[in-house]
Amino acid sequence: MRKAALGIGIIALLALAAGAWLLIDPNRFRPQVEALIAEQAGLDIEIRGDLGWQLLPTPAVTAQHIQTVGGEWRVDEWRYSPIGERHALRGLQFQALGANGRCDLEFTPRHNTSAASGADAPGLVPIQALHHVDGSGRCLDVRLVFSDQHFEDITAEFEVAEGAARLDLQAPYVYGGSASVRVEANARAEPLDWRVSFNASGLQAQELQPWLTEAVVWQAELAYEGEFKMQGNSVGELAASIVGESRLSGGPGQMGAPFLDQIKKATSPFARGAGKAAPGPVRYKSLAGTWSIQGAAQRLNVALDNLVLKAKGEYLLADDRLDMTAKVAIEAGSADSAFEANPLLTGISIPLRCAGTLAEPGCELDSKAVRRLLAEAAKDGSEMQRKVDAIIEEKLPPKQRNAARAVLRLLGGSIEEEPP
Repeated sequence: MRKAALGIGIIALLALAAGAWLLIDPNRFRPQVEALIAEQAGLDIEIRGDLGWQLLPTPAVTAQHIQTVGGEWRVDEWRYSPIGERHALRGLQFQALGANGRCDLEFTPRHNTSAASGADAPGLVPIQALHHVDGSGRCLDVRLVFSDQHFEDITAEFEVAEGAARLDLQAPYVYGGSASVRVEANARAEPLDWRVSFNASGLQAQELQPWLTEAVVWQAELAYEGEFKMQGNSVGELAASIVGESRLSGGPGQMGAPFLDQIKKATSPFARGAGKAAPGPVRYKSLAGTWSIQGAAQRLNVALDNLVLKAKGEYLLADDRLDMTAKVAIEAGSADSAFEANPLLTGISIPLRCAGTLAEPGCELDSKAVRRLLAEAAKDGSEMQRKVDAIIEEKLPPKQRNAARAVLRLLGGSIEEEPP
């Protein structure tokens, strides 16, 4: 009995000695751990700090100060738990094209997953990675660069689960205001499904100048929100499939733009007072607009004080080409409203056509629609006819009223009969 107990004791001591030998200096396994991390991360890495073991509460391996061979990624600590194959990264410092920051994240590889047929195809996001990893993380002090524009102190939180990813961005300092963005990507769908929603407030329009043409002068505080859905994994696919709506509001402010100048010029025959149609910035009290998009098809509704614009047509983003028809109405406003119309045409929609680029939209009166508008003035019971009749009653002597109405009917009939 004593011999058996002694044998068991010796075996235990040998096991403890072997364990102590393994735990005293785990750095001897550095090549194996580097290979494991490289396999899981898909990157060539090197460990510049110490290795450590942990038995309780769950077994784990830790490694300090890991970085990619090129130095683009650095991690203060990597922890790997073989139970559940859980990886935890603390102090991940990354520097990629147009972005850098510091993150803490956790992830678990997924095995035996069936990826979509296009999972290996190149694109904006690595679809295969979304299928083979579940995880979450939080990044602080993120810095983004787009077209030489810098955005600082951004917070990013993300989650990936079963092929679906979500990214939330909070930007406290953007164009004088703040903004939040949520991007969702579903790699389980084919093609890849996207949903982008955003909300921004306190934006200073004058700080948007880098994104506007030089001819646009705008000073105002703005709020902007919206949601868009897209499909695909390339810029062309996303642009062709985009569907959604955004809303802009703000004021008071001041705006000068080629598009606005052309609207004023095109509607000047209907305005009262030449100063109201002169080129130059317009001071306004309120602005509200809605932009709806379905691929190349666009709809735009804008109310700038008492100027109401409704436009629809096509805009090709890749070519910067637009072809849209619009209706502009100057509604009755207060004495300090930005626009003033002849009483005859207050509230009447003036037809325009715009064909060109965003910088030079080429807006002018739609001649066919104008003829229809004039013909409307001769129709009994139409809104235009009632306005014309009120002007006739107010401005003309009684003996001339019937003659004026007869001339108007004759003019309307000739317009309707005129061939295109």
